[in-house]
Amino acid sequence: MDRLSGEVQVYDTRLAAGFFSLFLLLPTFAAWRSGTSAWPWLLAAQIFPLLLYWRLRLDAEGGVIRILWVIPVSRIVWREVAQYEVRWQRYLDFRLTSGLRRSWDIGGFRLKDRQAILEFLQKHCPPVEPTPPSPEAWLRETLRRRRRNDRIAMAVWILLLGGLGAWQLADALIWDARVRNWRQVPGVILKNDREKVRSGRSTKTVSRIEYEYRFEGRRYTGSRILYGGDFFPPAIKPGAPRKILVDPAAPARSAAMLYYRGHWGLLRYGGPAANFAGLAVVLAVFAVGIRRRDRFRIPEKLRAYAAAHPAAVPAPPFRLVWRSIDRPPEPVDGGILRARDSWLGWAVLTALLVGGALAAAVFCRNPLLYLLAVTFLAVFWLARPGSLTLDPRRRRLTAGGFLRRERETSLADVEMFSLSLTGSRYRLDAFRRDGTCIRLFRVPERALPQLLDLLPELAEQLGGVPVGFSLRPY
Repeated sequence: MDRLSGEVQVYDTRLAAGFFSLFLLLPTFAAWRSGTSAWPWLLAAQIFPLLLYWRLRLDAEGGVIRILWVIPVSRIVWREVAQYEVRWQRYLDFRLTSGLRRSWDIGGFRLKDRQAILEFLQKHCPPVEPTPPSPEAWLRETLRRRRRNDRIAMAVWILLLGGLGAWQLADALIWDARVRNWRQVPGVILKNDREKVRSGRSTKTVSRIEYEYRFEGRRYTGSRILYGGDFFPPAIKPGAPRKILVDPAAPARSAAMLYYRGHWGLLRYGGPAANFAGLAVVLAVFAVGIRRRDRFRIPEKLRAYAAAHPAAVPAPPFRLVWRSIDRPPEPVDGGILRARDSWLGWAVLTALLVGGALAAAVFCRNPLLYLLAVTFLAVFWLARPGSLTLDPRRRRLTAGGFLRRERETSLADVEMFSLSLTGSRYRLDAFRRDGTCIRLFRVPERALPQLLDLLPELAEQLGGVPVGFSLRPY
């Protein structure tokens, strides 16, 4: 906190900005040692921390967050707040009387400052406890949000595949319009060599050709490939005959044909057709997924159990004591649930990170990047994959992993379950009486019916624990 004067309090994120600045000095030093330009990293080490330097000013009327001391990015007036919610002791979600929503992220402030901010808000703007949604309303709202995410993903795919296909098609049509009135004449290839050219920091191999042709009794030479490409088949040796396209208005303007006119369609429209076909497949997959999602229903057993054991909206957890498994649980003997992380996905992620660090080390010739690759390999391989076993009869939760000892925690003091949507996965959390949270499972949408079927039986085995449905993850 910078200043405290009466009802005015000012906080900043100087510690977070300073840490980020020190973090960016490592690649700056690595670039300097490798002989490459360190100025971009040094500039980023100064600019990005400045952008992360936030200042929050609270008074009796409202609060404002500024970046770079002077630029206001969000302002809240207390009398305009109809309701606000605190999540994970760092996210503040405000709903205004006008119906608009505002969000603050105070995670960059010190823990002591965050507690003081929350105490200030409780004094001047006491939160209103939200009403927990019904299971049907929860499912309807979460599916609506998933459809919104689908629309965003569909728009991205349309821009990528559709834009690339349209650009390729437009380029081919422009070339067609340009050479529509050109004439084909016989020609001879004089040279067809391969040459490596440097493009930035990489090199690529291109074709260098030369050909001759006769037009209206005069001899001409050229070196252009149709469609402006850099590739010409190396099997076409010097002395081989080849059709040449010639502009009658300017006979010196010409281009060697990769294919004759009867096979141009494959060259001109093959790429755009492949992109549009891929776009159609992607949209069909989204359509099938949306139709399958519309068939989701809350099981009757879970609906009856939620009505018999009503749950309140859980308070923000004091701390997190367990991590979730990103796989659906599977029942085994004796009602035990078990979930295991995917070995394949984690191995691919580890290979990409380690391979990228090694490639950067070879390119920059910096031993520090080799150390970074080894660190990635140690951290990501030892951290996962893991497994989680839930035994309702013993009320014990056991987790383990590769080269890690097993850990156990008790579920005897769990007072409620909470099912929420986080990102693209549905998460099941268990809240203890002391305010701590245990993340159990994060399942994809296709495994949601399986989790909904298992939930009432699991809650009954743990002593009739209430099941809550939250529209926001805690």
